[in-house]
Amino acid sequence: MTRPNLTSRFANDKRGNVAITLGLAVVPAVMFIGGAVDFGNAYRTKQKIQFAADAAVLAAAAMPSGTAAQARETRALALFNANTAGLSGVTPTATANGNSISLSAQGSVNTSFLKIANIDTLKVSGSSSGSVSYTTSTSNTTTGTTVNGKLCLLALDPDAANGMISQGTPNINYVDCWAHTNSTSATAIAGGGSAQVVGQGHSAVGGVEASANAVYSPTPTGGRGVVADPFASVSAYTLPHSSYQPTFTPPPIPSACKASGLNLKKNTFTLEPGRYCGGINMQAQATVHLQPGVYIIDSGIFNVQAGSTITGTDVLLYFVGTSARFTVIGGGTVNLKGRTSGPDDLKGFLFIAHPDAWRGLTSNIQGGGSFTMEGMIYAPTQNVLITGNGDANGSSNFFAIVAKSFEFRGNGIYRFKPWNSASNMPDLMPTLPVQTTTTTTTNQVIDKVRLN
Repeated sequence: MTRPNLTSRFANDKRGNVAITLGLAVVPAVMFIGGAVDFGNAYRTKQKIQFAADAAVLAAAAMPSGTAAQARETRALALFNANTAGLSGVTPTATANGNSISLSAQGSVNTSFLKIANIDTLKVSGSSSGSVSYTTSTSNTTTGTTVNGKLCLLALDPDAANGMISQGTPNINYVDCWAHTNSTSATAIAGGGSAQVVGQGHSAVGGVEASANAVYSPTPTGGRGVVADPFASVSAYTLPHSSYQPTFTPPPIPSACKASGLNLKKNTFTLEPGRYCGGINMQAQATVHLQPGVYIIDSGIFNVQAGSTITGTDVLLYFVGTSARFTVIGGGTVNLKGRTSGPDDLKGFLFIAHPDAWRGLTSNIQGGGSFTMEGMIYAPTQNVLITGNGDANGSSNFFAIVAKSFEFRGNGIYRFKPWNSASNMPDLMPTLPVQTTTTTTTNQVIDKVRLN
């Protein structure tokens, strides 16, 4: 019997075939199942990169209009890195251009099972791009500056070359109230030299002459609003002039004259209310007392010369006629106080001039001696010259003027006073209105942010 050789025996030996077959089958199974795990990890990483890229692009696109490209890119990269902090080996790149931005990122994920097939990493990436559109938004901001002071001096003429001017060496004082002029001139407030005009404030619709800044304290301000005539519903500067309408009822004009061209000198006189045709002229050394009531100065001058004395309480001087005006010069005694009785709409006035009285010309008040005037002077179309010697009007409880314009001269102190209840008069002083400034701001605001 012939024995098989070794080769034949190995070939014919079937023992262990199952184990070899099973071993060869396990490798593909492990690669298949493990590969699914590795690919799943890569997919989730890719999703995280994509979500981070979208969020970064939206955030960078939503930055304000005018944001520089580099700032958008920095914002996008910072947000992307923050959202992918747990990932390693991911490199982002951002590019901005105008209102558009794009971001791309590449990286790799280490494998666990695919290493069997010599696949150590799987590539992952993500990209996103987006843009923003803007619309124009306009907003108005109004701010107000409150001024608590009242007006002691109000110049009404919008066309006056100088609404207020100081010449010489006057000392004009209204420390507790304001002066304002409606003049639109570039030199609405003017002055120079050694004058001193001290008030709570001084303002004009127009401008301030440079030399006036050294005269007025505090520094005057231009560009303010118009202050309406407080005693007229239709101003004396509204054309035609005949349309003027005061807010008060003018006193009636008696048909008969109490006196004509009255000239008083070197004696003591008591005058009664009434119509004084041709005015009242008080010369030096005349002593005159006005009884309470209304005095109509018709077509003439109310003239108080230096060295005379005039007193009167609860009086109103009303000026009518083209030549009606006043010159009150201290040096003796001047003690005049306005209306505290009679019609309510005339209370508080000391002088009232009709707009046709001495229109465009000058009336004069000059302090000196024992000088006190109390009440409101209203001369809407007259320039009022204010001068002083000594310290005039210091004891007054209320003295203010509304006129066409003002001129300050002299070498003493002349004081204006805000209303005080001790005057027993109503408060007629106009208030300087709040100064408002409107600032218009135009912005580009976000209309829509979108991914492309």
